[in-house]
Amino acid sequence: MLVVNTHQKSGYSKEHLLEELNSKKITLGFDGYIDSIVKIVKTKGADGVEHYFEDSTEFGSYIIDKADKNFSLELHQEIFKVGGNMPITANAFARLGCKVDCIGALGLPDIHHIFEQQMSANCTFHSYAEPGMSTAIEFRNNKMMLAESTQINNADWSYIKETIGLELLIKLFSGKDLIGLLNWSELAHSSDVWRGLLTEVLPFSSQIQSKPIGLFDLSDCSKKTNVELLEALELIRRFGDYWNVVLSLNMNESTWIYKALYKGHTPRIEETAKAIHDATGIHTVLIHHSTTACCCNADGIVTKETQKISNPKLLTGAGDNFNTGFCAALLLGMTPAEALEMGHEVTRNYISTGQSPQLEHVLQKR
Repeated sequence: MLVVNTHQKSGYSKEHLLEELNSKKITLGFDGYIDSIVKIVKTKGADGVEHYFEDSTEFGSYIIDKADKNFSLELHQEIFKVGGNMPITANAFARLGCKVDCIGALGLPDIHHIFEQQMSANCTFHSYAEPGMSTAIEFRNNKMMLAESTQINNADWSYIKETIGLELLIKLFSGKDLIGLLNWSELAHSSDVWRGLLTEVLPFSSQIQSKPIGLFDLSDCSKKTNVELLEALELIRRFGDYWNVVLSLNMNESTWIYKALYKGHTPRIEETAKAIHDATGIHTVLIHHSTTACCCNADGIVTKETQKISNPKLLTGAGDNFNTGFCAALLLGMTPAEALEMGHEVTRNYISTGQSPQLEHVLQKR
């Protein structure tokens, strides 16, 4: 469990911290998927017991060996669940006690039953399209996502504005403690939606006394050009006029961002975070990996390591849960070091149990 070190909140009970999170209001957008979590069957014994490809390198070699040959693969479905960065992150915040407005592809005209059944009652849904479908192939060392996003990718700013309603969008982006714009890479019109928010929503929204946290997760941006990446970074910088921006990147995403900015070999994680922070002026740059995470802001760089879980129950959504733990700690007034630690703790709970934890499973007061 996370041990809360001495700081302005350290004397507070878990009950008080939960009460504080209960008061936090969050808006997240704009994706929405239904995930089928599968493993690939490698062999099946005479007794019917299945053995799976546990390592993606082994599976890659298997595919290469089948070059110029036709072959088939059997998938074993382990979980059918809520998917997409926004719903997973929203549910993680809601499980910690926050109230979350979810804007995304969650079913139209009615919300898909899987979101209503599997997500916390702390979530309120605002949908503009049917959800995408994603097959997540999980190995012990990583995962591969195969997504179908037709309706989502047809939704530009004009469509979302018309479907959700501009007046409601302004309300949803007003008076929040945290706002998250997630999965830029997989939504074809993300930059268009961001520009719409900057010109038609945020100038007319009311803010709480201090700037809210603005969480950005680009998702896997390896398919994007440097021009597109630099445009996204410039838009994120503009959001800094309204929010204290946290740009969250995994190791793969940080490599692509660094190369777009500097066109050189990616240095170690701390240097990469600082270089991105210095080049963009973004309030906080967060880079996370299965065993290491660091953040860089105007006060400097902090790094926290954690032990890798050898037999995870669920990997898909681990990064979303890390973002949730990190930002929830910031909402509670914790230090960046404690926020990194809480990010790790929420993630460990999630991948060990297959569900996002409640606050009592994360915090342990010293």
